[in-house]
Amino acid sequence: MHGAEGRWFVIKTNRFKESYVKAQVIEATGADAYVPVVKIPRRHVRRGQPQFEPLFPGYVFAQLDLPAQLFQLRRLHAVNSLLCFDGHPAWVPPAVIDDLKRRERGRGYINLHVAAESLAPNGSVRVIDGPFSGQTGLFVRYLDGAERVRILLDGLQSRAILEVPLNAVAAVRSACAAAGR
Repeated sequence: MHGAEGRWFVIKTNRFKESYVKAQVIEATGADAYVPVVKIPRRHVRRGQPQFEPLFPGYVFAQLDLPAQLFQLRRLHAVNSLLCFDGHPAWVPPAVIDDLKRRERGRGYINLHVAAESLAPNGSVRVIDGPFSGQTGLFVRYLDGAERVRILLDGLQSRAILEVPLNAVAAVRSACAAAGR
């Protein structure tokens, strides 16, 4: 096991280079690396667009021994930086990565299902599926190319922008709206 207590650190990469960086991390450091991939529903795939894409575009998770492997990581092509909060490298507990892998069900990708509910700009949302389940935030916008949304999430050491599948979030109805006022 690499890293402090098996933590998975978050590597910021050039967009569309996630798989390339994953392979480089494994080869250069011998560390475990992971890029969760989603299958885009066929009716939402544009001509020329791949049917699969990273769940977290521009990010790779790696189980690193950070002090010993940081120099090797910095030398890799298409690696921008480690994701940091308040000057400290961001990490993800192994349970989150295990949950993502479990959702692949041995297929090598996570299957997306389309949600029918529309979300209001700056409306409150709750993550209802996935590793951030139970977290709340604000809806920012729908993303192009797939049934994905960008939300401003509270609770990850600070506020953070998160891109998630549309079916993984639900609008939080206010008490007035729930009462029909």
